[in-house]
Amino acid sequence: MLRKIHIWLTLWCLLTGTVLLPMYAAASLPLSELESQARSNPTSASVWGELGQAYARERRFTEALEALNRALTLSPQAKHILYHIALTTAWSGNYNEAARLYSDLLVQYPDDHAIRIDYGQTLAWNRQFEAARQQYQIVLNQDPEHIEALRHLGILTGWESDYSAALEVLEKAQKLDPKNVRVLSAQAEVLSWMGNLSQAAQTYEQALTIAPKDTALRVKLAQTYQWQGRIRAAQDQYLTAIGDDPGNLEAYLGLGSAYRDNHQFKEAEELLRRAALLFPDEPRISESLMEIAAQKGWQLSNLIHFLEPVVFIALLLFMFYHIRRYRRVLHRRNRWLRGTIYVGMPLLALTTAALYSFSIWGGEYYREVQTFSQFLEIINLLVLITVFATLVWLLRFGRNVSHQVILAIGAHPDDIEFGCGATLLRYRESGCHTYGLVLTAGREGFAAGKESEARVNEARASAKTLALSNLEIMDFPDTHLSAHKQKIKDAIESVVKRIKPDIVFTHTPHDLHSDHKTVFEATREAVRGACTILSYENPNTPVGFQPAYYVDVTDYIDDKIAALSQHKTQAGKAYAAPDVVRSSAGFRGTQARIKYAEAFEVVRVLEKVY
Repeated sequence: MLRKIHIWLTLWCLLTGTVLLPMYAAASLPLSELESQARSNPTSASVWGELGQAYARERRFTEALEALNRALTLSPQAKHILYHIALTTAWSGNYNEAARLYSDLLVQYPDDHAIRIDYGQTLAWNRQFEAARQQYQIVLNQDPEHIEALRHLGILTGWESDYSAALEVLEKAQKLDPKNVRVLSAQAEVLSWMGNLSQAAQTYEQALTIAPKDTALRVKLAQTYQWQGRIRAAQDQYLTAIGDDPGNLEAYLGLGSAYRDNHQFKEAEELLRRAALLFPDEPRISESLMEIAAQKGWQLSNLIHFLEPVVFIALLLFMFYHIRRYRRVLHRRNRWLRGTIYVGMPLLALTTAALYSFSIWGGEYYREVQTFSQFLEIINLLVLITVFATLVWLLRFGRNVSHQVILAIGAHPDDIEFGCGATLLRYRESGCHTYGLVLTAGREGFAAGKESEARVNEARASAKTLALSNLEIMDFPDTHLSAHKQKIKDAIESVVKRIKPDIVFTHTPHDLHSDHKTVFEATREAVRGACTILSYENPNTPVGFQPAYYVDVTDYIDDKIAALSQHKTQAGKAYAAPDVVRSSAGFRGTQARIKYAEAFEVVRVLEKVY
């Protein structure tokens, strides 16, 4: 408890000077001119008295006391000189001597409240709290509404850690004089001691609206902001205080500390070196510079701090790769979890890299970033646990991986989706490479090129939904493919030679559409290698289609509908409606004794051993 009280007393004495500094009003003349006057007029008590006060303002207490004692020699009974000697002695830290001087003054002037209050303040600084309280009480017995006595009594009560009682006394003083800045400042001090920094800051702000040029008050507000972690707001207040009073040492030290807390080491060093020129004998400046030099040096803790996000980001991206590979499984099992991880993981990796880089190198928003980084660490841990559990789940329930190459050939955009879209997605999930080849851009029926371009874009968007490895779209004339059969055959043959498919899906020869028949014939002639060829149906396929090969797409029907929905220019057609697509798959599923299926005629089947 004594240590705590001593800390608050030291802060109060060094940072505020609530009693002494107001007694030393700004000198009417510069110090150098007062020194010159004292030399030219050595017998003037008033000149030596003013010079002593000027030295005290500059904290040159030894010189101040010499000047004041010389003034006292010239005017032995001058009350104001005796008073300033006691003030300066207290301010220099010699509390016992100051108390003796005040006691002597009170013998001569027992009814002088200012002397008695300052005497009580000196006793309090010397940790003689009960004696100090007695002095304040003597004043209040004579004048119960004495503002300064109430203010000092409130401060003393706060030093004794009775914060509620302290605030009651100060509130009484504040009601008597609502615009008394010193009372508001004392209230804010007590609130900050209680840990109520938010209300303390508000009280300082209220006091500054009354006395906007009070730099000591502004420094206290800046310190409160700094304790709150509002570093940039604190910096602004320190800079304003320095602008109003370039000789305010505490403002320089506080701003340097705020820069250091924000890892703005360059700004802190520049500021403190400038302050060292103004205050060459101040040891705290050199101590702060040494602390900055030690803090900004590269240490093992910096390396560990740097490796932590690097390892995390590497793990995150590694897991993201596998999550993306199995995204369809996750999509079917838990849609919201897939979306959260699929979108959130890269974003979290980028955010982590940016925040940790900023927290290592520092900057204007360092404290805010550091606070958010601590919150991000919790999120990172939760993400790692979630992703790890997801991967374990995928490994436990994932399907056997296949390395087959699948090629689906369609005459028009959306033919592949209707015929084998869900099957392609199932193959892709198992690890196969799936390719699409569309022979026309769907120009027929459109007057301008914009619509055909739209169909191409729709086909590519649908291919992404089906996770195709690649989609190739050619530009043979729509509805006139029969006239270009040889070129179509050559184009298919070129693709087959390049990708070497194990399974090829194409149109059925039973289709009524001439383009579909042409594509089937060209495919049968072009695909002469060792692979399976299956024919799919489309909405206009007649009843002559006799499937013998069924693929269970129960888990993929929603994805097929999503792929078809990308073809927005075809949305008005009845056969493209989701209910119709689902009914068609349900019909084939009934034939195969499952819920949903896609059905195929077998042109050729080859079972390969891998």
